[in-house]
Amino acid sequence: ALVPPEGARWVAWIAADPDGDVVNGALWLRQRSAAPAEFSPLASGLAASPYALDDSKLAEGIWEIRIDVDDGATNGTILQLNDSDTAYPFVVDHTPPRIETRRGAGNGGNEGPALLEIAATDASGTIARGEYALDAAAGPWNPLPCKDGICDTPAESFRLDLPDSAKSLDVTIRVTDSAGNSATLSVAARDRKEGNQDAGSVPLLGPAPGAVRGLPPSGFRQR
Repeated sequence: ALVPPEGARWVAWIAADPDGDVVNGALWLRQRSAAPAEFSPLASGLAASPYALDDSKLAEGIWEIRIDVDDGATNGTILQLNDSDTAYPFVVDHTPPRIETRRGAGNGGNEGPALLEIAATDASGTIARGEYALDAAAGPWNPLPCKDGICDTPAESFRLDLPDSAKSLDVTIRVTDSAGNSATLSVAARDRKEGNQDAGSVPLLGPAPGAVRGLPPSGFRQR
């Protein structure tokens, strides 16, 4: 799959002309608000899809993109035909999730002091995945499944029960949201053993390594 540049998302469209004329596109952008704003020009003279949109300087919130296409390159401005459509709204989210941990209660000896209950919340999007690493925040990262089986809501919980061989090691938790923002939280082994009930939260701004952010493609047809 084609991966957008780091920090960008793809804007994709489909434009076809039955006569085989050259079709060029122009993109327009606006933020959705209570008082509808006018679209502002984003890019023009686009001969092909997709376009990499760097949203790092856009304010958080819901945005809309409009695509205008025409065959003026073949037929000239007087005879050109054109079409326009608005893509699916998308969310710009720069805020990482918040992570909180609590030592899980044992239930008969199978679960020792290394059992952690982890709660993650995201203000603008949804939680996408959880991971953990032992003794080093740089990894290797191990998958940490959501307790309900799938990460797809703004609030998710996780459960980490380390084997006996790892109960003396520090643990780093990493949670990533649907926009690629991630937060990490380190929990020392002594805190787990001593029953520290709240290890706090340490957010880390920016997309997680390998995170891919994209905008669903919208179809456009030339009249």
